[in-house]
This record gives sequence, structure tokens and C-alpha cells, in this order.
Amino acid sequence: MSVAIGEKLAEGDASGSDLGGLGDDNMAMSQPHLVDAALREVGLFIPVRRRVMKVRNDAATGIVFVTLPGRGRKVRRHILNRTAAVMYQLFDGTRTVAEVIDLFTAKFPDLDATRIAGDLLLAVRTLHRKGLIELKQNQDCGKDHRRPEG
Repeated sequence: MSVAIGEKLAEGDASGSDLGGLGDDNMAMSQPHLVDAALREVGLFIPVRRRVMKVRNDAATGIVFVTLPGRGRKVRRHILNRTAAVMYQLFDGTRTVAEVIDLFTAKFPDLDATRIAGDLLLAVRTLHRKGLIELKQNQDCGKDHRRPEG
């Protein structure tokens, strides 16, 4: 996640890496041509929250704790920072990835739109890889990216 967006949401809290695993990809997604290519690939997909065991919101910090079932009796716990938590709530099956990006760019017009799009695309990918969301096929899109159960 972008520190800039995190700072805007947290008013100075630069905990934008709580999703983890963004590393060098964050720098790559700041390149406009890569952001455009990624948007063409996943922009029309509809992100949907997966069924979880428990969601706990910390109102004071804006952080969300999500517990997913794991293999056997194990569980997987994830911590979402403010930006990721807002995105996660918007992934209700009614908006495409591109529409969520549009909402964020409208909310933060003073930030670079390409940077916002790149950061949100990375967050979508991370949430998908960690099993928190599925990317459903939109009727305008020819693929369906589902993460396997477990």
C-alpha cells in the first residue's frame, strides 16, 4: 500500500505495509505503463470478500483483523491497515477493481492517480493471494481468477 494513501487515511500513520509481500513490486507498479497493463488485465474483475471465520475492527486505529479457516484445525489471521480495510469493505461484489480505484482517486485528488492505481492493484493481488478475496468474472471480462480453497 502507498504510504501516501496510508498517511492521508491515518493522518500521519505510515503503516502502509501491513499487508506484507509488496517489496520490489511496489516500485514496479509506480511505472505508468505497468499500471495500465495491470488495469487492462484485472480492472474489470469484481473482487468479492471470501467467507471468513471472524472480522474484528479496531475503531481507534482503523485496523481490521480477519481470521480465515486454515487446513485442519488451524486458522490464518491477517491484519489490514486502514487503506486495506477500506478496500476490503468495498469488495462487496458490486464494484469492479477499476471502480474501486476510481473511488480512491476521487477521494484523494491531490495524490498521483497512477501511484494510487498501482498501490491498489498490488493490494488487490496481495488480498487475493492471501485468500481474503476472490476475483469474479465480470460479463465484460473473459477470465475468472479464483484462489483454490485451503
